[in-house]
Amino acid sequence: MQIMDKSDKIFVAGHRGMVGSAVMRRLKTEAFSNVVTRERAQLDLTNESAVAKFFEQERPHIVLVAAAKVGGIKANNDYPVEFLVENLRIQNNVIRSAYENGVRKLLFFGSSCIYPKFAPQPILESTLLSGPLEPTNEAYAIAKIAGIKLCQAWPRYCARRTKPKRETIASWWCGERENRAANFCMWTISPLHVFCFWRNMTRQRSSTSVVAKTSPLVSLRN
Repeated sequence: MQIMDKSDKIFVAGHRGMVGSAVMRRLKTEAFSNVVTRERAQLDLTNESAVAKFFEQERPHIVLVAAAKVGGIKANNDYPVEFLVENLRIQNNVIRSAYENGVRKLLFFGSSCIYPKFAPQPILESTLLSGPLEPTNEAYAIAKIAGIKLCQAWPRYCARRTKPKRETIASWWCGERENRAANFCMWTISPLHVFCFWRNMTRQRSSTSVVAKTSPLVSLRN
């Protein structure tokens, strides 16, 4: 059963980023016209009261959480506090407001870095929290794990009927609007060393094209 109708109001959080912009292109291709976005200057997702007010006013049916503070190995290693605190604030505010304002479906984008550093390949969901994380992006991974657990906890917390949610766990992203600044890139930049593996919804640690990853968005199923 397809649960995204063309008439649904869809809020894409983080629509300017690499993942969010790919989501926007996909929604446009599939003729979803009732899409709501906000620039960072218009809505600070780390501001709890601002996010709550936005959801009360807009009342979206579907929320796609692509907003996050992201970066490569060096940035994650150099700024762990920022990566942990800012991502926790963003996802806590958006997920909580979504549930409190009756959002029908929420998709939270995770990352393969949430799995243990030495998880067997291909990675199974059951390996989550079964071993130590990769130290260089541990803060980001912990924030993402917290977001997944929050999605799972809200239905149990709420006395009303459980509201469906989804979390999708991506491998490393690559594609249009990737930040390739020296301090934020995941790659050693060279035209001969940047490769894109077109994988669709795998849990192996490889790079994933944002084009391939957005394909399932318009056919989310219960």
